[in-house]
Amino acid sequence: MGFVLYLLGLFVMNGVVHAKPEDLVIYVSEGCPHCAKVEEFIEENNLEDNFEIKNVTVDGGVAEEYTNFVQDNDLPLEEQGTPTLVYKDGDDLRWVVGDTPIISFIEENYDVDNSTEDTSEDEKISTEDIVILVVGGIIVSSVLGYGIFKSVNDRRKG
Repeated sequence: MGFVLYLLGLFVMNGVVHAKPEDLVIYVSEGCPHCAKVEEFIEENNLEDNFEIKNVTVDGGVAEEYTNFVQDNDLPLEEQGTPTLVYKDGDDLRWVVGDTPIISFIEENYDVDNSTEDTSEDEKISTEDIVILVVGGIIVSSVLGYGIFKSVNDRRKG
C-alpha cells in the first residue's frame, strides 16, 4: 500500500495535467508563424493525440467558438489571439497564450525535454573548431594591428 501511495505522490508532484485529450484544445490560425511553431513542436514530440487543434480561419464555427470563449472569460486584449491553449484543470477552465508559453506548458506537463536541440554532427562545434577560430582571430588582429602600427610610424617618419 505504501508503494502505491509513493507512486501516486510522484505522479502528483510531477505536475501532470489530469485532462483528457479532448479537454486540451489549441486554437490556431492560418499563416500564423507562432501557431506553426507550436504545431511543429507537437508533431516533433509525437503529441498529436493529446491535443485537438482547431483553426479559427478555416472553420467559421471554430471562429465563433473562440470568440465566445474570449467573451465568456473576459480575456484582456493582450491575451487574445492565436495560438491559444485551453484546458480544464479540475472544474476550472484555464488558458495559455503564445508559442513560447504553450511550448513551456507542454514541456512541463508531458515530460518533453527540449533543452538539447536536435543538431546533426555537422552543426555541432567541436573544441578544435573553437581553437581554430580563436587562433585565426588572433592572427587577423595581429596582422591588422601591425599594418596600423606600420602606417602610423611611416607617417611620423615622412
